[in-house]
Amino acid sequence: SVAFAWPSHQNILAYLSGIDVRHAISSSDALQSLLELLAEYTDAEHINLLAYSAGGKVSTRALYELRQEYSELTAEQLKSKYRLGAVALAAIDVEVDSCLERLPSISDMAEQVVITVTDNDYALEAAKKYMGGRARAGSG
Repeated sequence: SVAFAWPSHQNILAYLSGIDVRHAISSSDALQSLLELLAEYTDAEHINLLAYSAGGKVSTRALYELRQEYSELTAEQLKSKYRLGAVALAAIDVEVDSCLERLPSISDMAEQVVITVTDNDYALEAAKKYMGGRARAGSG
């Protein structure tokens, strides 16, 4: 197992003010690099990815950008190259429109994509209220 942690203040105010959101977005490059390293230098049969809450911003962007970087490859070639098994997106704080835009690229890279939603998640409700008013993919 490998854990990827992006820099966060662990403070809802830093998140809602946008500081941690910018950290999350800029961390997608590092996650892309990690996935490339794992694919190239390990013999893992499957590389599974679990993203939760704001980690959804990091992971969906990283996978979307990797797909764009290798647009000449077919979905099967990408799956063979990266060996992504399951991509589980749990209660992610990603605007629905962005998630829907990125989902085909993520599906091209992974054998399985699972999105779970949650009801009455205070963090997702606060993000919706204070960060643009758009529905989050992880909200029920």
